[in-house]
Amino acid sequence: MYRIADLNVELNVDGRTKRNAKDYLIKSNEKADMVIDKNYAQACIDYPEFVQYNWPEEKKTYAYECLNYMYEANYFARQLFNFNGIVLHASAVVYEEKAYLFSAVSGMGKSTHTSQWLKLFGDKAFILNDDKPAIRVLEDGIYAYGTPWAGSTDINRNAKARLQGICFLHRDEENSIKPMDDEQAFLRLYHAGKRKLTMEQMEKQLDIMSEIIKNVPIYEMGCTPTVEAAKLSYSVMSQSDFK
Repeated sequence: MYRIADLNVELNVDGRTKRNAKDYLIKSNEKADMVIDKNYAQACIDYPEFVQYNWPEEKKTYAYECLNYMYEANYFARQLFNFNGIVLHASAVVYEEKAYLFSAVSGMGKSTHTSQWLKLFGDKAFILNDDKPAIRVLEDGIYAYGTPWAGSTDINRNAKARLQGICFLHRDEENSIKPMDDEQAFLRLYHAGKRKLTMEQMEKQLDIMSEIIKNVPIYEMGCTPTVEAAKLSYSVMSQSDFK
C-alpha cells in the first residue's frame, strides 16, 4: 500500500511510477481509497499521438515506460476528483511550511523559478513536486501534496503543506507580479489541469477549482530566470491573506 495525498493507494504497476513511489510505501491493512493497475491498452488509447510517433528502436523501451507513467499519473488525477482534489501542471516549492505553486506552459520556466527559491532560501526550502503536485480541499484548509509523478526531473517529496498561493508565469525582461481576477484564474487553472474527462469528472473538477479560487490567492507573473524574481514572488505571495 502507498500513502499519496493522504489517501491509501494500491499500485499494481512497475517501472517509473513504482520507482518514484518507494518513499510513499506504508504498511497497512486498510482498504485502498483507489487502485491503479497497469493498463497498457488504455494508455495507448489515451495517448495515441505518443504511440504513433516513430520511436527509434533503441528508445522504444524507455518510451513505453513513459507511456505507462503518463497513464498512471492521469488515472490518479481523475480519481482524485472523488476526494476533493486536483492535480495541477506546476512546480511546487515549500518554505516555512507553506506551499507555493508556479505553473507555466512546458519550457516557460516554472522549474527554473522554483530553483531560484532554493538558491534564495537554501535548505530551508524544498521542491514538493516539480511537475504534478496534488491539491486537496479539506475541512481545515487547502493543501498541496507531493506525488510520485514529477515530470522529466522526477523531483518529488512525500509531504504536504498548506497552499499559500498559485502563480502563473511567463518570461519577461523585467519582473512583475499582480493578482488575477477570478475569470482569468479559472481559465488558467482549467488549462493547467486539463485532461480527458467524463462529464461527471468535469463537474467535480470545476467545483474544486471554484473552491480553490475562493480561498487561495492566484497571480500572474512576468519573470526573469533570476533570484530577484524569486524574491519578488515570495515578498508578494507570502504576505497575501486568504480570500
